Amino acid sequence: MSTSDSFDWPITARDTELRTLRNAVQRRGGALLVGPLGVGKSVLLATALRRAADEGRTVLSVGGAGWSSGTRIRGFGTLTECLEAVRPAAADGTAADRPLVAVDDVHLLDTAVSVRLHRLVAAGRLSVLAAARQDAPTPTGIDKLWVERLVEHVEVAPFDRTAMDTVLRARLGGHTDTATLERLWAATHGNALMLRELVEHALEDGSLTCADGTWRWPGLTRRPGKRLSDVIRVGLRDLSHEEHELVQMLAVAEPLEAEIVAAAGLSRAAEALDLRRIVTVERSRSRVRLRLAVPLSRVVIASRMSDLTAARLRREVADSLERTGARREDDILRIVTLRTEAGLVPEREQLLGAARIALRRREFPLAERLCLLALQEEPSDLDTPALHGPVPDSALFGADLRRLVTRVVRDPEQAVPRVRAALLLGQVLVGRDRPAEAETVLKAALESGVAVPLDEYVGAVHTRVTNLAWSLRRVQEAGELLDHTVAEVGADRAGLLHGTRVLIAVMSDRLQEAVALGDTALDATAPELPLAQSVVPTVAFARSELGDPAGALNLLNRYRDVCDEWDTDAQLLANSVSARCSSLLGHLRSAAEALDAVHRYDPGHGRPVLLQALLDRCRLLRMLGQSEQAVALLRGAIASEAAHEYPVTSAWPLAQLAGALAESGNHSEALRTLVEVRALRGEVLGFPISEDEIAYESALVLAYTGDHSSAAAQAVALAERAGAAGRTVRATNALLLAARVTEG
Repeated sequence: MSTSDSFDWPITARDTELRTLRNAVQRRGGALLVGPLGVGKSVLLATALRRAADEGRTVLSVGGAGWSSGTRIRGFGTLTECLEAVRPAAADGTAADRPLVAVDDVHLLDTAVSVRLHRLVAAGRLSVLAAARQDAPTPTGIDKLWVERLVEHVEVAPFDRTAMDTVLRARLGGHTDTATLERLWAATHGNALMLRELVEHALEDGSLTCADGTWRWPGLTRRPGKRLSDVIRVGLRDLSHEEHELVQMLAVAEPLEAEIVAAAGLSRAAEALDLRRIVTVERSRSRVRLRLAVPLSRVVIASRMSDLTAARLRREVADSLERTGARREDDILRIVTLRTEAGLVPEREQLLGAARIALRRREFPLAERLCLLALQEEPSDLDTPALHGPVPDSALFGADLRRLVTRVVRDPEQAVPRVRAALLLGQVLVGRDRPAEAETVLKAALESGVAVPLDEYVGAVHTRVTNLAWSLRRVQEAGELLDHTVAEVGADRAGLLHGTRVLIAVMSDRLQEAVALGDTALDATAPELPLAQSVVPTVAFARSELGDPAGALNLLNRYRDVCDEWDTDAQLLANSVSARCSSLLGHLRSAAEALDAVHRYDPGHGRPVLLQALLDRCRLLRMLGQSEQAVALLRGAIASEAAHEYPVTSAWPLAQLAGALAESGNHSEALRTLVEVRALRGEVLGFPISEDEIAYESALVLAYTGDHSSAAAQAVALAERAGAAGRTVRATNALLLAARVTEG
């Protein structure tokens, strides 16, 4: 596998641009390359010049553009020197006879020499290849070249995801897994310079590693090295005092609302930074927010900032948010987070309130850190990292936590709030797919003997039971704990735990039993809110799996009037199951409306807060022929930490991504993704429902890529397995796929 520093990063996946430049030089007066800083204009220019020189053209370079001692390119310090030395072609000569003049950073030329260059090109006596920064004004002569269509105007854009994958394969000599690709995309947004420096940095520090031919990177887990930091700071030079202040504020507190920027007197600075593409503007309904355009720059700027400056800026943003009313949940979460990071640790109840919001929004790392802060009595109680620091070591949740719980039992004033914090932490750890640590935390807190509010106690038992059954595969132990707790609190007060019992039956592939349990619980009495919101969506899901989408919809519709009182996850699951049932019945418009209701709960990261809802949205997009949109949604889900919640294993979104890629014509990438799916299935056991979904997508990919016999065999095997378990919808779909493949 290649790890050579000489690898030419930006040229890989730039064949289209190079062909455009070659044609422009051969048929016209040349080309002007325009793009943002770091996109790869200079290397494109140098490559085009070397190729022109190899074809026998007279090539002259100004300011080092494309020049090296091993080429036939003549170098000059200024354009004036170059034009004095060049012998222009005769006015009636061919394009191949014209000398080719190359100028990088052409926006730095003075007007007079640019006008002279324009005249020579217009007269057909020279060709020119030049590169200019997108945000910089170019002199008159250069503007006239492309306005008069004497040269081709070539926009050089950042890599898209497909091109970035191609570049990484060429650089690393192997496949880059989907989550790594998304992390690199999120960090660089396809900027060629940032991508190169980040990957080289990750190779040097050993965080980018290869196993079984696949490269994986967990993200930037430590401060960037000096070179990476210096490269990022190049794009931030020549800032005014106000621009520097805004960049620093964004680094520690983005996204920033436009009204907060205005209140700080930084609106003009924001406009200037927007023009330079240093910041980007996000618009969502009436809300306008600013972020740094290159996500990596946030880490670099924050790491070089004075602690006092960072604390001041965080306090100012938190105070501004509070003055504007903090109307949204994310405002409250940001206020607590910013003040905590500024050294102003809120009261324990505020920390727990913010942690609950972070948990609902699936911001698990932040929720974990807030819980740990809420557990502390003294700084020495637990070695808690900064809110955005590295993930704590798993050893933290062994003896240290048990010691802490034992201590708070002897301190009645501290016992209840800190046990509540521990119960919340257990739920967070389940969300982070750290089931063993979650069990340690939940067991210690639930068995501490400290009385907490009933709804929190029951909710924690539900989390512990599903964690035991789903993640730890200790189904019998989970059932015994569930029975004991229902007997302890009383069946009439168990509420949520009735839904837990139904869920355990679904996990165990006892769908008929799940429906019977749910119907009994719902028919026994007028169900209270906790019971209804836990039982109804799960029973509807089981009915849809059994091939009764109409019955599932009827059940959901019976509770439609009270559904708005349910918690977010219950509403999401109900709408998601409703969409699935509507699509099975052929009512695609109704399915879309149900998923639009799900979309209201999007936390602002481009994905719903429930993975099942996201997968159902992607399934509908694919049915509507919009596979590329599904691909974009799935990539984001795979890179997130929330890729593991019943019934979704980490392999399921990846398998659906493979199917969507195959449908959109990206067959080679679909096959590479399928290899990742198989590797994950070998590491983590799935449950029947998730395994059926993965098997169907696998057969679909094989069908699209031409392996019809294997696709048909897998589809038939899936149909037999699903049919035997009563999952008639999946069995029917698998048989239809097998029939289509066989006929094809």
